[in-house]
Order: sequence, then C-alpha cells, then structure tokens
Amino acid sequence: PAAVILWKTDRLGRDRFELADAKRWIRDAGCRICLIAEPTPDDSPESVLMETMMEGMAEFYSRQLSVNISRGMTYNAGHALYNGHKVWGYGVDDEKHHVVDDSVAPFVLDMFTRYADGEAMQSICDDFNAKGLRTTREALFSVKTMNKLLKNRAYIGEYRHGGITVEGGMPQIVDEDTFDRAQRRLAENKRTGARRKASAQEQDAPRYWLTGKLYCGECGGSMQGVSVTNKTGAKHYYCYCKEQRAKRCTKKPVRKEWLEDAVTGVLKGLLDDSENLASIAVDAAKYYEGHYRVPREP
Repeated sequence: PAAVILWKTDRLGRDRFELADAKRWIRDAGCRICLIAEPTPDDSPESVLMETMMEGMAEFYSRQLSVNISRGMTYNAGHALYNGHKVWGYGVDDEKHHVVDDSVAPFVLDMFTRYADGEAMQSICDDFNAKGLRTTREALFSVKTMNKLLKNRAYIGEYRHGGITVEGGMPQIVDEDTFDRAQRRLAENKRTGARRKASAQEQDAPRYWLTGKLYCGECGGSMQGVSVTNKTGAKHYYCYCKEQRAKRCTKKPVRKEWLEDAVTGVLKGLLDDSENLASIAVDAAKYYEGHYRVPREP
C-alpha cells in the first residue's frame, strides 16, 4: 500500500486539530503514515479511538470556521461593507464603509470620460502609467485591467459581492450618462472585434469541422485543432487531445486531413446505403417541421 513517510508528526500540522485533519485526509486517500524520529501510531483500540475523536473534533471546528466566515461575508455584503476586495478609486474607513479616495477619483472620472469620447484604452493606460498611477495591486495599467474597471458598476454607486447587490451602497464617482456612453462603446468595440476575428479566421485558418464532435480514444477528452509551422515556413494542421497538453494523456496529435478523410469515408459509406439515406431524409424532414416551418394561420 502507498505510504507517506515523515520525520515527525509536526510536519503535518501546527496543532492537534490540524494534525488530526491532515491524518484523516491521508488515510482516506488509502495511504499509511510512517514516522522516522518518533514512534508510528499503532492500530490498538485505544490509539484508534483517540485518532477518531481528534479527527471528528477537527472536522467539526473546520466546518464551524467555514460557516462563521460565510456568515460574516454575507453580513458585510448585505450592509455594503468592505469584504476584502479593494476597488480602484475607493478607500475604506474604520467601520468598513467604502469612501472616495480623493487622490484617485479624478482619474477614474477622467478614464471614463476619455474612453466614452473615443480615446483608445491603450492610450489612456500609457498616460496613467507615465503619470505613476498604479492599480490596487500596485501593477501597471493594461487594456485588460482597464476593460474590467470600465464595466464596474461600483462607480455609479452599485455595491456587488457574492450575488448580493445594494443600490447606493457605494459613493458615486461617475455620472450615469458618462458610464452609459462608455458601456455603449465597449459593446460596439466587442462586436467589431468579434467580426474582425471571425473574418481573420475565415481568411487565414482552416475550418476544423470536427471540433466539438471528436473525442480522444485513450482518455475521452475533447480533440481540438492546432497548426504547426515547420522550419521551412510550411503549416501543418493537427487535432490534439486537450488533456495531452495538461500532461494527463499520452495521445499524440493526429493529422487533420487524415481524420477528416476517415470520417468522410464512413459518412459516404452510410449514404451509399439506400435504406440509411431514406431514414436520414425522414429524420431531416421531421426536424425541419419541428424547428423551422411556420404554421399556417387558420
């Protein structure tokens, strides 16, 4: 059987309850615990009883702690209090209420106004970084960060946390007209970007029509398309198991053309059978009737 070898039991936890909880997890996984610098607990009735009691108490206190933390966070959210997540442009007072950070709030409004008026996010980021402004995590501003900030409804006074929303729970920094103009531009840029991406994919990339329908024969994971460029600049297209990239499967990539030819061959064989063809035609007609045909008015 598998075993965990330790120098002493104190390597597993800082106190008796944490230690008992760790032992329970190890034993539930089917492992034995072997100690080098102190006697390994035996399987005597007294030892088993003591371990069971300690494990039970550890589990109880662990659940109590989780419940208390959850209740505390729910109470804070219901009262629009600080819950451990800082928002750029705000500070927190002694009673955990969000307050406007007067040194940062003007830049928040400036960000929304400039973006709503048509300036590019990257341009605003470059300007903020040059001025020495940093995010709540003391990081440089990026387009990804700014995109998230521009969608945050906290700036128009809406508090949100853990599925709880409190209108007026935050001090308002941005007027609703400017916020709405920024949202409209975000939505339009998203549509434009999606169209550009789709167009580029149609022009430059092949269609992997087996995506979503092809699964690995070794692990059952989905197969996805990938292209590889060799030293001469020639591109080759493959389907690979997504679990293989995560080192959870040993399946090697398979040539896209070979797979598609194999599937096409099977489909041709099915369609060559007149009975199969008639059955497919009937099923297609039923599907059309149920999904697309508009009923006539009486």
